Amino acid sequence: MTDLRVPRNRHRIRGIGPTLARWLTGAAFVLTVSIGLSPLQSVAIEARVPQSDAVIIFPQGMPLRLEDGEFYGDGSVMTVIVRNGAFEPMRVSIRIVVFDDRRRLRGSVGYCVGPILQPGTRQPLQFPLEVKGAVPQDRFVAVLETVRSARKVWSVRGGLPAIIEQARHAADLRPAELVSEEQLVTDRPIDKMDIPPCACVCQTASSLGDDGCHPAPLAAFTCSPTYPENCSMGFTCKSP
Repeated sequence: MTDLRVPRNRHRIRGIGPTLARWLTGAAFVLTVSIGLSPLQSVAIEARVPQSDAVIIFPQGMPLRLEDGEFYGDGSVMTVIVRNGAFEPMRVSIRIVVFDDRRRLRGSVGYCVGPILQPGTRQPLQFPLEVKGAVPQDRFVAVLETVRSARKVWSVRGGLPAIIEQARHAADLRPAELVSEEQLVTDRPIDKMDIPPCACVCQTASSLGDDGCHPAPLAAFTCSPTYPENCSMGFTCKSP
């Protein structure tokens, strides 16, 4: 059965009392820190206190793992931590699925990370949650959707429908099971850093949202190619 990581109690913040923790929830610090993504790249993020933790599903067979996922409501931002425990560089795509407090699908966003994750590293990644109306009371589920090396691709069997179905189980804190499929892209010798970039095919964003929201109608969709080589594609479903 697929591993499941459930949210922690947000009021239990190490080193401070529950009253101060409640006051800090949703507040943003002015401090800005720089997190190195590679020797040539870094990203500056604003230090905030998260308002909601994500439930994380670990698909069986994936070579990388998500270690943490958090939602920051003041800027509609998700932060996740990815560990590359493999022996070669990887590029990842992450899927966030959002359910409202009645466990209706609010929407989802897929984020392909441009910078390559080096072996033996833990990388914090931050990206906008392009799902309209998301609030801290919602339930957030995070999944590694695709992992790419220079020679192989790992993806979730069953694609987006399987992810949403199992994310609904995870949102209810029920057992969730996802399996990855491994595909050999090339068997010829190749540079380990020669990993295909994120494919941001915005023409498919609408149909992806239709399929993801079904049977509910699609309310909105987004497609955002961003520097360096990142791609974010999200959709929001209409509530009945």
